[in-house]
Amino acid sequence: MYTNRPRVFIGSSLTYIIGLVLLFYFFGWLELNAQNLLKQPLFIASIIVPLQMFILYGLWAWDGHSIDFTSKGFNNFLDISKLPLLILASSVPLAAIINNIHRTIQTESQIEKTQNQINLVIEKNKTDSYYSHLKSYSDIFQTIPKFKLSRLKKNEDAFEEIELSVVHPYTLYKNIFKSSSINNGYSTIVNDEFIASSQNLYNNINKSLNANNESFDNQLFNLQLIEADIIMLCRLLGIDYKYQEHLFSIILERPKQNLEAISTSFTDEKQIKQMLWGLRDVLIELYTLIDKESNVFRTGKNHGDHIPDYALYDERLFYSIFPISNDKRI
Repeated sequence: MYTNRPRVFIGSSLTYIIGLVLLFYFFGWLELNAQNLLKQPLFIASIIVPLQMFILYGLWAWDGHSIDFTSKGFNNFLDISKLPLLILASSVPLAAIINNIHRTIQTESQIEKTQNQINLVIEKNKTDSYYSHLKSYSDIFQTIPKFKLSRLKKNEDAFEEIELSVVHPYTLYKNIFKSSSINNGYSTIVNDEFIASSQNLYNNINKSLNANNESFDNQLFNLQLIEADIIMLCRLLGIDYKYQEHLFSIILERPKQNLEAISTSFTDEKQIKQMLWGLRDVLIELYTLIDKESNVFRTGKNHGDHIPDYALYDERLFYSIFPISNDKRI
């Protein structure tokens, strides 16, 4: 019976340790977090468990010995208590290891919190910079010169003047600075698609002005192309075109007279000239503001830019269609 006692005791001790580890694993107590170290079950166990095992192994080692406060008694105590004292002393390195791990976790947590705060500041700065850039350019776009356009009043043989300008500066901003966003902040890169679209529309109008306009069909076709390009250019530039559809009937002199119906927002060629000259001024001013070469709209007639001469002089390209009066309105 005596020889089996140490084996039973050690086996019970190991079973206790294994059961304790399984218990900690089941409840998730083996993991440390950034909370106070004294609230960590693993740290508390690193002190209490060695103390418990010290007492248990000590009672086993001290069995059969009496208390003796002499030097011989203390030497005997140290001699028979080597294993219990070693177990008790193990709490110091265990607690130190857990403390170092906890400190690392706290440092990582603090770094993560700091990084999150930095990210929030960066996001806020991006948002603030975006809105600041947006407002700044929107205010600048509203300084682009306005231009006037004559329109025939319905049911009256009189003209009224309307004023056209950039009334959608935010739309114009998004068209120009497409890379700017709340998430990414502002960008000073001008969208290449905007540059290409604005110049293509301008060039298309020039091509229509220089096209063959001898027949009515050609004049009507080119007029419709110009009007479509004007509308798209106004949308691109954030200009409210205030489109008003007018349906007119006109008598054409062909081999025989023929009544035709056309739909247009213009009633006089002067209105087209005013519109094209105004849009050209807007483009020149806008390109200057966004630091782009505005001379592309000043190349001259010899290089395909017919808008200035057409707008400033009395040249009439759509003489078979304009002018149209209200008595021809359908």
